[in-house]
Amino acid sequence: TGTVSITITTPGGTTTVNNAFTYQGPTVTGVSPASGSHLGGNRVIITGTNLGGATSVEFGSVAGTNVSANAAGTRVTVDAPAESAGTVSISVATPSGTVTVSGAYTFT
Repeated sequence: TGTVSITITTPGGTTTVNNAFTYQGPTVTGVSPASGSHLGGNRVIITGTNLGGATSVEFGSVAGTNVSANAAGTRVTVDAPAESAGTVSISVATPSGTVTVSGAYTFT
């Protein structure tokens, strides 16, 4: 999320409008279920905003598989990888940025 300036160039000249556009990056509002087997394969649903076109989901530093985002950009489904038992962050990469949620998933 951030605010940017816009510059317009025409044959008559150039003008810049400062703070003209507010960019909204992705957000995560929920992870369900929030835990699963350390053997992996658990289907996880991540909800939020601006998640459309998600290209990857990482559980700690390990990539999940079968990443799929809905057209509205409010939901991503992913299969959790195999990982050592413990709590990890989840990072969702999208064309509009990456969002990371600390302590979002626990491998049991």
